[in-house]
Amino acid sequence: MRVNYKSANHYTILHGFYLAIVFVFIGFVLDVVLKKPLGLLVPVFPGNLILLVGTLLVLIIIGIIFRKTLAFKFITSVKVAVPAICFFTVLLILIGIIPQEFNQNSKNIHWLYNIKNSWTFYLTGLLLVIILMAATAKRMKVFSFRNIAFVFNHLGITIILLGAGFGQSDYKELRMTLIQNEPIWYAYNKNNELVELDFALEMQSFELEYHLPLIKIEIDKQKRFKLLEIDTANLPYNIQYGDYTITFKEVCLECVKKDNSYINFEFPGAVSATNILLKNMSSNIDTTFWISTGSKMYLRDIFNHRGVQISIMPPAAKKYTTRARYYPKNGTNSDVIIQVNKPAKLGQYLVYQQSYDIDKGKYSNISVLNIVKDPWMPVVYLGIFMLLAGIVLLFVTGTHFNLTKQ
Repeated sequence: MRVNYKSANHYTILHGFYLAIVFVFIGFVLDVVLKKPLGLLVPVFPGNLILLVGTLLVLIIIGIIFRKTLAFKFITSVKVAVPAICFFTVLLILIGIIPQEFNQNSKNIHWLYNIKNSWTFYLTGLLLVIILMAATAKRMKVFSFRNIAFVFNHLGITIILLGAGFGQSDYKELRMTLIQNEPIWYAYNKNNELVELDFALEMQSFELEYHLPLIKIEIDKQKRFKLLEIDTANLPYNIQYGDYTITFKEVCLECVKKDNSYINFEFPGAVSATNILLKNMSSNIDTTFWISTGSKMYLRDIFNHRGVQISIMPPAAKKYTTRARYYPKNGTNSDVIIQVNKPAKLGQYLVYQQSYDIDKGKYSNISVLNIVKDPWMPVVYLGIFMLLAGIVLLFVTGTHFNLTKQ
């Protein structure tokens, strides 16, 4: 019996792993020898676009020339796709578990701390793109709704990989610190280098809202504790906890200490405090006391008596907002509002609220912003939408197919 060595079935998934290992090994050697990540060699726009178009043309020409060969059939098979996906997934997992160094001056940084720019990552991604493009071209020969879904899925992933890989050189992430009533037209990159911007921002005000402070109640003997939020709208009010009755008589969100109590006073060193009446007939506890969060100006007050400890936690920030004046080099000045999870779109930049002067709280006269420029993100979004469309179409056609069979 003669074996047909000209069939793609001659190759197994083991050969697919061999091919993937070759790409990974070449990338690893280049990372060790060159010590200059490939991601940092990709030119900025329009150089990266020209490079992308050239790469696609080369891959398409090679695919047309070798489309009838055994190698093309092998690359379009699952036997290569599974190993390539496995190695690429491993690299993604490593990016997630190993702290990545985004310093552009990465000459002395081990490739494991800069994986997404490494030769290994790019070459593994290139293998995945070749497989996706070859498989897509193969499916496009026959029209069917299931094949359209397949093409959308694979093209979507291809666009995501190409957009992220070639667009990385245009990605900028900067840190800007605003000072109240002072226009700032520069920011700092990850190397702490000053970068001039084509706009300026002037902070006009900073607003900070807090969650209500939490009370922590601990009973040592029973080894349990309870966290509860102070109900400032219904004072005084009681809660029953174990054998204890706790009455909150007064709550002061911003106050200062005076003698053995607290009075309302708003200023940067103010604390949150509450006046409590604690009763327990069985242990003969019947006492009134103040507890406070404490600050740099005042010590924290905690109640601790006979295994019962009650304290008040510092209030957590709920929402902080920067109101600023936007001065573009070319355009009309305008007022902008920057909030956490609600970035402001300023030209090609997205401006995120990042931090403030924690010690001063709502009286902070500075605001720290994160400024991101990612012009290739629409390309990635296009890939995501195509992937989702393919999934939906695959689900619809699959459901229709199953109903038809029944």
